Amino acid sequence: MEKKKQHIIPRCYLENFTNNEGFLWALTADGDSDKIIKIKPRNILTENFFYSIKFDSNEKSFFVEDTLSNIESVFSGIFKNKISRKIPLTLEERAQVSIFIASMKHRTKVDRESMRKSLADLNEKLNEWGDHFEKNPKAKRNYANEIFPKEERTSFTQDDLKGVLENFNDFHSISLIDNVAYVANAIFQMKWAIISPEDDEEEFITSDHPCVVFRPESIKKYGYMTPGSAPGLVYKDTELTLPLSSNMALMAGWNIKIEAYAPMPSTMINQINIRSTFYAQEKIIASRKEIVDQIQQDARGFKKNEAS
Repeated sequence: MEKKKQHIIPRCYLENFTNNEGFLWALTADGDSDKIIKIKPRNILTENFFYSIKFDSNEKSFFVEDTLSNIESVFSGIFKNKISRKIPLTLEERAQVSIFIASMKHRTKVDRESMRKSLADLNEKLNEWGDHFEKNPKAKRNYANEIFPKEERTSFTQDDLKGVLENFNDFHSISLIDNVAYVANAIFQMKWAIISPEDDEEEFITSDHPCVVFRPESIKKYGYMTPGSAPGLVYKDTELTLPLSSNMALMAGWNIKIEAYAPMPSTMINQINIRSTFYAQEKIIASRKEIVDQIQQDARGFKKNEAS
């Protein structure tokens, strides 16, 4: 059976944000409008053949989809048997959860389109350089010798880059596994805290971009979206957050103070939810309608104030 419908965010993960009837509530952005829908996890955040690798013969490889399914299955078992019961993980289980977190960081449509834009911008810049050097051949020789010493040059050309862009969805799928392996190692070495609300009435939300890498100290110092606060796992002030269910979220970092299962006050729960809301692209998800209702009202109020 062909695996046409593929989840961008895993179904087993979304099920952790459902109500007692197995439904979740999603605030869906569509251009300048938005709407709230009640839906089953199997029917949301899917795209046909999202991870499939296509060949010239029109055959498709489901290797990446199958690999992600195995990662999801392992995580689902660990979450059910250990994390949801607040039982400490073994080193092997921690490694497996690290792989799942890394996959959640890189498997999304947001990650794919961000990578596509970066490569497209590079291609455009190379075109600009090409036009400039065509008019100034001497500048081309001097620039090449100064910036790219002969012994350090590689065989990757702009034609190679154009080939990647022409088949970018396949490239993203193929590179996904390497990216997950690299990032999982960094996440494994970070300090972890798995937090839950002190107040049973409070919940975590999630989105189509649930894994957030954030540098709060650098943002305070340099401002948001500046080179000095660019996100990255290597920075000491990095915080990675991932809601795991409506009542649990993981926080990882190099400098976090708590390494355990820990109840947290409303201020911390709100902080995680604000990050989830801010980094969402198309969908914000919760187990209760009143939560997404409030987010919708707040967003519309913000747009109204911004317009005025």
